[in-house]
Amino acid sequence: MYTNNFFCLSRIAMVMKREIMGNRKKNLFGFLGLYSAFLLTYLGIMAKYDGYEIARITERTSSDFTQGHFQTFIVITVVAFLYFASRIMENMRTKELRIAYLMVPATSIEKFVACACYVTVGTVILLIGASVLAELTHFLFVPLFDFPDAVNTFVLPQVWEMSCNVFNPFVTYPVQVWDGESSRIIEQTMFYNWLCVFSILLWFHSLYILGGNIWYKSAFVKTTGIIIAVSLVLAYVVVNAGSLHWNWLYDMMQHNSSWLTENFMSGAGALFFFLLTALNWRLGYKLFTRSQVINPKFRLL
Repeated sequence: MYTNNFFCLSRIAMVMKREIMGNRKKNLFGFLGLYSAFLLTYLGIMAKYDGYEIARITERTSSDFTQGHFQTFIVITVVAFLYFASRIMENMRTKELRIAYLMVPATSIEKFVACACYVTVGTVILLIGASVLAELTHFLFVPLFDFPDAVNTFVLPQVWEMSCNVFNPFVTYPVQVWDGESSRIIEQTMFYNWLCVFSILLWFHSLYILGGNIWYKSAFVKTTGIIIAVSLVLAYVVVNAGSLHWNWLYDMMQHNSSWLTENFMSGAGALFFFLLTALNWRLGYKLFTRSQVINPKFRLL
């Protein structure tokens, strides 16, 4: 009989099934929390447009209505991903839970991958389910508002369409290009810019993955506190370094402007943050492999 002692998908599925069944209440509470956030978004925006007359509804009003949903949905989605990422090792927060999880018949890499899928793919499923249910539920509250029919429509399809347009790396934009003394407008994709932004978001998410492996309890609050503290220190350093002479950097970029293009800088930034993301995931896995029943104080060393 063939056995794989390092990585087996069936064992990963077994670990994920165990996590889903063992955390039914927490999954339900997480779903209800997201559902409440989405539903409050609907009710808040509906209240904003309460009493609007049909004659006052214009194309811009409908666009603002959808834009408000889109912006709020993005905020909820980002916060949800960061919060659930910080709970990647929630099943190790007590001695009893550590005993149970470390005794699961699976390798460390299988347990870690199962936890990673649980807080990423699981978050996507919760977000989709909660947003769809909130979309359907908000129609029950429509009679309570003097709400114009012109904007009383399904919002999620429009929000998803806007998301695809905003986060599509192959959408072209008009860009002004200088050719000697003249300039011209060309259509250019923002693929490298999008790749750089995407890599920064992944790196930020990996910080909470790492924080969840460092602190088993209140990882979201502790990781957020550390990020804010470091950001304040860096901001202080940058502000006080403003008096330094950076002419050499400007001259260097001007001298090498032929290859230090925007695409090159964005691509190099994306590679840098992708490497940092991989490092954070690696450190997180390394910390998990050092997990013990009795959690040592100097586990990071």
